[in-house]
Parts: sequence; structure tokens; C-alpha cells
Amino acid sequence: MGLITREELNRINRGFDIEEFGDNVSMVTRDNGDVGEEEYSDIDYSSGLEIIKSLKEDFNIIAKISTCDEWVFVNFKNTDNKRETEMLRLKAEVVKAQNNLDKMVDGVFNKIKNQKSLKKTCKNCESNISVSYLQNCNCPVCGIEMFSNTEQIKYHKLIVTLREKREKLNDFINDI
Repeated sequence: MGLITREELNRINRGFDIEEFGDNVSMVTRDNGDVGEEEYSDIDYSSGLEIIKSLKEDFNIIAKISTCDEWVFVNFKNTDNKRETEMLRLKAEVVKAQNNLDKMVDGVFNKIKNQKSLKKTCKNCESNISVSYLQNCNCPVCGIEMFSNTEQIKYHKLIVTLREKREKLNDFINDI
């Protein structure tokens, strides 16, 4: 396994523009994205996943796919150092776990803010709070998260996953 060449990238490319090259590569497209609605295309996203799969078969890389509005990004680190690759993979897992947790909390907060009722009752302290006053998912009186039972279970699972990923990364760094 060596480093990826520009020729190799061009061979497996599926309509993405190569924005940077070297140790860090960024490929981007919005060929099928909806510019007016600012939504990425499942076709572009799938193409990005295919690029990552093709590269991982032949090269030692850490890759991630992300979206912003109608854009799909494929980013990866071009390396042949296995320890560095493993550390980057573990860091990427921590970031992904944190993003999943943040996305869940943001979704709950948006659900609370967009509910029909103008007030929310805290299950812990039973305070009746104006939704417009809330700054996050925590009760401003007692500080406890204002999640439903189902959301509470999901939240704690995500916290445990994040903690486990961080511990794995710390163990790996301490073994170096």
C-alpha cells in the first residue's frame, strides 16, 4: 500500500472536483444537489461512499463524507503510516459520536421550540416554562434535561458511546 496518486483519484472519480491534493485530499460535488432547496443528493452521497470504498480497498486512508446544503464532501488523509491512520480513525469515531449526540440534542430542542404549546413542563421540578425562554434542552430552574423517556434513553446511549470512543482514543494515545 502506497500513497494515492492523482491518476488513481481520477480513475475512481465519480463527478467530484478535487479541491486539494497531498496528504489531505478534499473532493466535492453538487452535481445532483438541489441548489434552490439547499439539499444534497442521495446520488452524490452514494457516489462519495463508492469513492471511499474503492480507496479503502487499495490504500491505507482515513476518510469521511459530509454534507453542507447541496454539497457533498469526501475528505481523507493520504498516508501509509498505520499508527497515524489508526489514531485518525479513532479521532474520527469520537467526532462522529459527538456529532450524533449534538444532532440528537439539537433535534429535541427544535422539537420543543416548534411545539404548538407555548409552555413546557419540566418532569423533574414540575416548573411551567415559556418555550420562548428556553436556550437549550435543560430546564432553567433545575438544570435537568427536558427529554421524553424515549429521548432520555437515546441520549444516555449516545453519551455512553461517546465516552467509550474517547476512552479508546485515550488508551491508544497513552500506549504510544
